[in-house]
Amino acid sequence: MDGIIQFLIANHIHPIILEIPDYDIQKAFENQTPSRKMLRHISMFITGTPIDCKQLFRNSLNELIQEKDYKNKVSVIRYKSWNNNYVDDQEQLYQYDGMHLNAKGYDVLDSIIANHLADLSHTE
Repeated sequence: MDGIIQFLIANHIHPIILEIPDYDIQKAFENQTPSRKMLRHISMFITGTPIDCKQLFRNSLNELIQEKDYKNKVSVIRYKSWNNNYVDDQEQLYQYDGMHLNAKGYDVLDSIIANHLADLSHTE
């Protein structure tokens, strides 16, 4: 992520990062093939992370932004701005698999991205 951010900034592009949203990671894991499950277990072992590591990734992004002083150089669209309550929003925003957005979910996310871009254009 740091390399991508550095590349974009070096090319005068303001990165907009979508924070990883909530989704039914356990259901997604259970629906994988045995070989993919084994790969996930190996990955979890190597990285020392649990199956539900979404918040760990969010925390790592926040630490990277703070450590590299990217605060005013990147924008992050926080998952809570559109995916605040996954349990309640799951049926409305997600497909049956609990992981992929449905048409309404994409409408909500698209609206948040468009509003964010509009806000950025007013501050520049």
